[in-house]
Amino acid sequence: MFASLVTIHSLALTLIGGVKEWYAGGRSALTCADSHVPGQVAEKVADITGIDSSLFSQYFESVKAFIVENFGESGLYAAYIATAAIAVFVLSKLFKISFSILKLVVVPSVALAFVATFFLPYNFFYFLPVTVSLFSVLLLFRG
Repeated sequence: MFASLVTIHSLALTLIGGVKEWYAGGRSALTCADSHVPGQVAEKVADITGIDSSLFSQYFESVKAFIVENFGESGLYAAYIATAAIAVFVLSKLFKISFSILKLVVVPSVALAFVATFFLPYNFFYFLPVTVSLFSVLLLFRG
């Protein structure tokens, strides 16, 4: 999961870099016909999903052509910005969930299992599944 988050992060940075280059007034790496950014995005998505990258590159190119044909260059920029906003939103929610799990499940369950080993004659790994289950249920009720 961490590798896919890093890959999504690198895709978002590539997209933001293209938008930044367009905003600076240079030739946009996102809309040029000889752009390598859509190919890189297609390769990363194909690596994550295990599907042939040529399918994704054809799909991205057809979507790009459809947007440019119906909405023009400004529609393509809007699609890039909307995609980046959605990606940032999803990443922020993933980070929030992961830190909530760390804060509300992992740390308390390890601490409670460790404390239970002092008072009861069982080892740490006997209590850990019970405490993780307990705090997971508490996290579900809290959310």
